[in-house]
Amino acid sequence: MYLSKAKIHFNQRPVYVEQGSWINLFSSGAEWMVERLNEISSENQYIFNRDVHFTTYGLGKYLLCLLAFFISFLLFSKTHIALTPLSILVFYVFEVALLFLFPLLIDGVKHPIITSIKMTWEIGFFKAVLIVIPIAIFMLIGLFDIKKRYHNWHIGCLAILFWYLDERKND
Repeated sequence: MYLSKAKIHFNQRPVYVEQGSWINLFSSGAEWMVERLNEISSENQYIFNRDVHFTTYGLGKYLLCLLAFFISFLLFSKTHIALTPLSILVFYVFEVALLFLFPLLIDGVKHPIITSIKMTWEIGFFKAVLIVIPIAIFMLIGLFDIKKRYHNWHIGCLAILFWYLDERKND
């Protein structure tokens, strides 16, 4: 649902994150999210806050996810090598817990990490993982398209923003 909605929207307005250094990746992405939120939200007007440390939050989020992946990979490999692909699922369990981190930072929520975990819990962790996995697969497959490497990535991010707005309406 969110992915198809995002595809339609993005194909009508294909705006990509401006290329910059990897240091600015999360800030540039957040700025792009602010612009997209302003396009798709009829209720709020979002403003990019340069005082928010998007890079710190982004690096922290993905370092935590990768750490969970590697620890679980090691533990699964000691049990049986065939279990190691489950480490991908462990990565996404952590990723899903912080799924709405960036939109919450943009919204200026006081405790964005706790609020993201709470939102995921209210959706239902298993349900959230089931929604995220197809979006993630779509995003990752797109990386193999040399001509439009980040096209699917942008659509996937937009899908998360649509989902976020729906969840915020339900609060």
